[in-house]
Amino acid sequence: MSDQQPFPDPSYNPPPTEPPPAPPYAAPAQGYPMPAAYPGYQAYPEQSQATTVLVLGLLGIITCAILSPFAWVMGNTELEAIDAGRRPPHNRSTANAGRILGIIGSVLAILSLVAAIVGVIAFFAIAGAAVSSG
Repeated sequence: MSDQQPFPDPSYNPPPTEPPPAPPYAAPAQGYPMPAAYPGYQAYPEQSQATTVLVLGLLGIITCAILSPFAWVMGNTELEAIDAGRRPPHNRSTANAGRILGIIGSVLAILSLVAAIVGVIAFFAIAGAAVSSG
């Protein structure tokens, strides 16, 4: 084995010709303006709820039909807010997809409810006819 240490000596000081390293995450030097978060980025007064609309629309179709009307209404509200400039427009397609899923889920829920009512009426009509002819 060599006598060389695996790590440099912690007491090592760089030569005076090198500038000292900047501390990580340091504030910019005096006289320089702070850069914007993203070039061309515009802050909107309200946060987008497009993802919530999409999740409600998906859940309304897949598991719980009662969520579909909420997705439909929230999707309409989100699209109106995007058109008014209160929410970011890059989430428009997500909000529209959730709104459409809410419409489809609502129609399927109404059709299922009508089919259930017709089924119950038909069951009692057949049961009543069987008892009376019995």
